[in-house]
Amino acid sequence: MLAMLVLPAAAHADLWVPGQMIEGGQYRGVVVLGEPPAGGAQILLSSDNPRSAGVPASAAVRPHSNHGVFDIRAGAEGEATISAIAGGVLLSEQVRVVGRPDGPASLRITLPAESFHSGTFTGYVTVLDGRGAPAGVGAEVGLTATGGVSAPPKVAIPPGGFQAPFRIGVSGDGSLTAGAPGLAPDTVRVGHARGSAEVRVAVAPRVAMEDSRVFYYVWLERDGRPFRPPYAVEAFVHTGDLDVARASPARGDGIKTVLAGGAARGVLYTGERGVTTVTAVAPGIGAAEDILLVGPARMSGGPGGAPELREQDLLGPGPRAGPPDLLLSWIYPPVTDGEAWAVAAAYSSQARRSLSADGVIEEVVLVPARLPGGALHVASGPGLEHRGAYPMREEGTKTNAIEFAVRGTGHGQHSLRASAQGMDSGNEALVRVVQAHAGSLAPLVTPLPALPDARQDLALLSLTDGGAAVDPASLLGRAEFSLSAVSARLDSDSAEPSGGSAVASGVLAGAGSITASLAGVGSHTAPIEPPGARAPLLFDAPGRVHAGEPFPFAVHGSSGGAPVSAPQIRGASSQLGASFSGGMLVLQSPGSGQVSVSTASGAAGARIEAFENAMDLSLRLSGTEFRVGQQLLLEAAGGAAEYSLETELPFERAGPGAFLVTVDREGEHALEVSAERGGYAPASAAASVTGRLAHGLEISASDSRGGAVRPEFYVTADERRAAEGAYRAELRPGPVLIEFPPEHREGGRGYSLAGVLVDGSDAGAGAVEVDLSRDVSVAAIYERRVLVSVEGGTGSGTYGEGQTVRISAPDREVLWFLVREVFERWEGLDAETAEASFAASRDTAVRAVYREDWTYLLLALGAPLAAAAALSFARGSARARWALEGLLERCGGRLGR
Repeated sequence: MLAMLVLPAAAHADLWVPGQMIEGGQYRGVVVLGEPPAGGAQILLSSDNPRSAGVPASAAVRPHSNHGVFDIRAGAEGEATISAIAGGVLLSEQVRVVGRPDGPASLRITLPAESFHSGTFTGYVTVLDGRGAPAGVGAEVGLTATGGVSAPPKVAIPPGGFQAPFRIGVSGDGSLTAGAPGLAPDTVRVGHARGSAEVRVAVAPRVAMEDSRVFYYVWLERDGRPFRPPYAVEAFVHTGDLDVARASPARGDGIKTVLAGGAARGVLYTGERGVTTVTAVAPGIGAAEDILLVGPARMSGGPGGAPELREQDLLGPGPRAGPPDLLLSWIYPPVTDGEAWAVAAAYSSQARRSLSADGVIEEVVLVPARLPGGALHVASGPGLEHRGAYPMREEGTKTNAIEFAVRGTGHGQHSLRASAQGMDSGNEALVRVVQAHAGSLAPLVTPLPALPDARQDLALLSLTDGGAAVDPASLLGRAEFSLSAVSARLDSDSAEPSGGSAVASGVLAGAGSITASLAGVGSHTAPIEPPGARAPLLFDAPGRVHAGEPFPFAVHGSSGGAPVSAPQIRGASSQLGASFSGGMLVLQSPGSGQVSVSTASGAAGARIEAFENAMDLSLRLSGTEFRVGQQLLLEAAGGAAEYSLETELPFERAGPGAFLVTVDREGEHALEVSAERGGYAPASAAASVTGRLAHGLEISASDSRGGAVRPEFYVTADERRAAEGAYRAELRPGPVLIEFPPEHREGGRGYSLAGVLVDGSDAGAGAVEVDLSRDVSVAAIYERRVLVSVEGGTGSGTYGEGQTVRISAPDREVLWFLVREVFERWEGLDAETAEASFAASRDTAVRAVYREDWTYLLLALGAPLAAAAALSFARGSARARWALEGLLERCGGRLGR
């Protein structure tokens, strides 16, 4: 499949599904969330081709977990895009379902080499089943050649047979395709060796920051392969615009470099925004150039490993760098027989639309962004070695790129993806690994697909010059290969070339090898295996998983890069601590490491990063200051974790994450809680409490009925403090003086101090002094007093509440004993007699009302006059009253009105 340029996916989630599946198989995929949802999450799933790859409608992520695992049903052959919606962000991956490996499925073309000098050579076409094993059926195969390649139009495979030879002529680059009804065709690219070396140069990153640095690479190729001349080659590297970039920190025309082993690398220093060419010249060999864009640029796309960038893609001032969210990658040289360099660059990407003659075009604007720190994570398939994780840091100069070495160990095309926290992989960097050749002339053994215990042609034998096949007769005259084999009975121990190639025939007994030697040239050994002997394993797994949580993976036996079998897994191993259970893997420890699984037919592995969640550990205390001897409650919150407490104070557990700590000494004391939980990084949190030596003093005041009163009193310890009604404090040990007022008025009532209780014992009715050597409780008891005021009578005074109050209003003399004032009524009291009583409950004011009584005076003046005066008075005669008053005045007295 081609690697497509994509916009950044969700920084918080990744979707993984097996890239290839076998028809009718059951597989699993997973969505990996960067942060565990406390309440769990539901991931929506879909497939645009459920006939080939069916998925459920959703996948559940359990609370505090990161993986949402779901089933995938591999149906009919075809391709499908599986999508997941996590947190409102769409994630998509493409899968391919291949047919079951039963019966004839495809054709395979085998040529003696990858490239050829001019001439005629022998090739083979083979019918394979779905497992990549030869299938014994007859077929008429059509051959289609293009370019400088010629071949017969048809080749016949006899009934019951599975292979047939043919002749191929090479005069230039081209291709050859084999096709037959009902069988998948096969196309091979044929390279024509020209024999001359060529210079190549490349710059990475292609879009760079101003005033930063980029990397350049110069290498030699011959016939599309790395060329390592047996002598030193010098190259001169220079830039076209020194204001945009230069090859040395100081301004200069360029820099000289030595291509050790046919390749070299170096650094360019960027300046202002613009476009410049980077040229490498190797005297006597040639020159090459590449372009470098400094500043924001428009990404034109491109399905290959390196995005295509043109001079017109550079943008003017305007786009500003935001947080980096996209990584682009390059590998140079793109064809290697060993070492290469990879570069990953950080960008802030912006999607926008522009108008062109073709209508509205969706574009991605790349704004170079400085490396954010953290770790760069690199994922690739087997056959490409690297460390897997690299620190993203600037070394002296600001930059948006990081460089690291890769090594190709498996022949063929390989891809590499780079990602980081918050940044998505925008492309796949591609590299082709070819077989290394030590010298110019060398023999080459190319195995043919073979079946065990059947006579057949087992291998093509050829001579290469600089890695390209050449007719041995044209160089050596009559040449003959010497042959030997392991686990095979050869028809002959020698083979003579015919038409540029020789053929080794025989019977294969099991997995073995064939060695071909040419006198004075050398030898070459190639493994040859029957199907099922040791099929190469494909290990497909997520590049980033949550430590401690199961995740799915896929292992297939392969043929030609396609899955043909699903071997039984026997076990798993990794320095991160791998276990295999229920068809899924678990990595116990965080980090990046190689994870391998073993099967009956071998082992396979991949580098996987296992991450830990960050635990949000918080502490809650019941206080920060405590008396010596008091206990505090410490509660730790961070989920279902194992908590431990480190402190010099004695403590006991009170539940998960809860501790009862006794403050048994004075001073400040540290409390440190550590938490461990599977899949989470260990966390710790600290707090401190203060202990002081003190005792509690509690003072209260109440009336004799238990009701609270609020007298103002004084507490004297180290200083004199005023308090009202109640007092509570923690004081250092020592004497404490408490002074209560003897009288108190509150709410219209009066109170008098009746007594003081210290810890329930009577301490008198005055000031008390207590020795604060323990917690002490002091209670003042006040008796409520009722004020009774009697005007015109007796009984005024202060009474206890409920006490009987007796009042009276006695007669009062006005004129000797002749006229007097006698009680008539009470004002302020509901009573009719001159002597009354009531219970004291509240302050009371009463007044006695009197009237004048003349009875004795009338008796003294005589009955007639008294009778007349009384009668006249009783009738309200004013004249009689005046007469009487006049009489009294003469007698020296006066009636009160």
